[in-house]
Amino acid sequence: MPSFVGRDDVLAFMDDTWARRAGPVVIAGTAGVGKTALAVRWAHRNKDAFPDGQLYVDLHGFGPGLPLEPEEVLAGFLRAFGVPGAATPTGPVERAARFRSLVHDRKVLVVLDNAQVRPLLPGGRDCLVVITSRDSLAGLVARDGATRADLDRLAPADALDLVRRLLGARVDAEHAAVVELVDRCARLPLALRIAAEAVGIRAGLRVTDVVADLDLDVLDATGDPDTDIRAVFSWSHRHLDDSSARLFRLMGRHPWDASPDALAALAGFDGRTTRRALASLARAHLVEEAAGGRFGMHDLLRAYAAEQQEPDDGARRRLFAWYVRTAAAARKAVVPQVPPIPLTGVPDGGGDFPDAAERPVLVALVLSGSDDDLAWRLAAILLTYFNIGRYWGDWLTTHEAALAAARREGSELGEAVALNGLGVVHDDLLHDDEAVDCHLRAATLFARLGQTHFAAWNLNNLGVVYDRLGRFDDAVAMHHEALELFSQVGDERGVGYSLNNVGDVLRQRGEYAEAETNLLRALALQTEMREVDGLRYTYAHLADLYSDMGRHADAREWYDKGVAASLAAGDRWLAATMLTRLAALDHEPGACVRQAHALFDEVGDTESAAEVRELLGAG
Repeated sequence: MPSFVGRDDVLAFMDDTWARRAGPVVIAGTAGVGKTALAVRWAHRNKDAFPDGQLYVDLHGFGPGLPLEPEEVLAGFLRAFGVPGAATPTGPVERAARFRSLVHDRKVLVVLDNAQVRPLLPGGRDCLVVITSRDSLAGLVARDGATRADLDRLAPADALDLVRRLLGARVDAEHAAVVELVDRCARLPLALRIAAEAVGIRAGLRVTDVVADLDLDVLDATGDPDTDIRAVFSWSHRHLDDSSARLFRLMGRHPWDASPDALAALAGFDGRTTRRALASLARAHLVEEAAGGRFGMHDLLRAYAAEQQEPDDGARRRLFAWYVRTAAAARKAVVPQVPPIPLTGVPDGGGDFPDAAERPVLVALVLSGSDDDLAWRLAAILLTYFNIGRYWGDWLTTHEAALAAARREGSELGEAVALNGLGVVHDDLLHDDEAVDCHLRAATLFARLGQTHFAAWNLNNLGVVYDRLGRFDDAVAMHHEALELFSQVGDERGVGYSLNNVGDVLRQRGEYAEAETNLLRALALQTEMREVDGLRYTYAHLADLYSDMGRHADAREWYDKGVAASLAAGDRWLAATMLTRLAALDHEPGACVRQAHALFDEVGDTESAAEVRELLGAG
């Protein structure tokens, strides 16, 4: 098999299993992953270990033909050992007994390919059965002591090696296109062989040309039901129960990995049905479990699943609503005193807050252009998450989409909330005019709607913009107005933010005593409330104040506290900012500067990272 690549670990595992006479070996894996090729490869490598015979049979458990009955297989085995037809027992039990007696003291290898039913085991210590299946055959492992090797897709390097063996020097000439081909073929040996054939069959055709048009149609071009990719996938699909098949088809429309709870919302299943369906799909190697307990599938399987006809029946909206309620619950847990985004009309549901790996899902839902009422709500709920993580690109695009969605829906509240979020991100990105304009428009809408709590936070944010622009009188006015509104609605967290922000503006005006009074009031309130989200800002502003006052020991103490609090909250940007200020007070600033550079680099603030890099060079 000149084009067989990789799988050294599984071949070694099979060698060890045979050496220990540990019973049957099950090679399980998804369609097209190379199970049969691996079994045949191992058989060829070990043919001398089985001088009494090697038997191979395709049981058609997954394929275009009808599955073979056990008695048919046994009859063929008996003929292979010289038993004439007239002497072949008629019943399956008798045939099995005769077969076991024939091979009991012989060294025989039996390869059962595409097994879906319990295979016929010959017995005998010197016989080995190798079974390939898309099913995990857990029952065989439990009942008969089989050992299973789950065959994953090829490693990237092995997949490239396979294409190199099939296409030769063209791989190096078009390396980037070949890497993309490997990715588009999901590192499945079958798909890679078909794609390589598509390149090689036509003179002058480039790998780039095949990649540009690569889809299931290209991979169905062989006309062979044993290798056409759709047919190969369909054999697994048709063996699923109704619930598993429905979930599989709906997952094709959801191009991201998702948790079982999210998939339950997608399919409209209860938790138990979803877990059973996922277990069934996992046994059939039609889904893969990713990090964090999420489930997904490779792109070729997803494309096949998406082609299958499955009524939507509100599936996408159920999933969208699940993410909205899940994110809303997480936001409330992190910052309980922020004004809640009204969820009237949003279907019930929700689960654990998605981690950073699911951020692309949340962004894509907001940008999808569907369900405007959910889109602006999800964007608004995610503002806290985007702010802590400094995900400025996602923040800006989602809030621009949210503003458009709110306007389409005719929701002035949604429009105002989106404008406030846009004002904050424009301020972070130093878009001065846009930041002020968004906050002023939001202020008009909130006032007209009588949304006092939202209005307070928007005025606080506008005050921050004026502060950065050096418009200190305007900043103090906005913060005092916000402070009054926060007091009216009983939002002590907001009061703490306003006191902190007023204190920082007064520091910049040189009014140190009054600045310290406001900052210490904010510190006491936030400490009493254990309001860790706001404390990191107050720590930073106290440190800035004491640095300006020449109280450097106090400044270092508060910078240290601020860095620790920011890192604990996941705010790497603010931690990096304080580290650079701390470095200015330190006789040996190298460690602070290096850490700041790494953090700025992580959050994608290339400008600040470059400035810190200059400090490193100067040091």
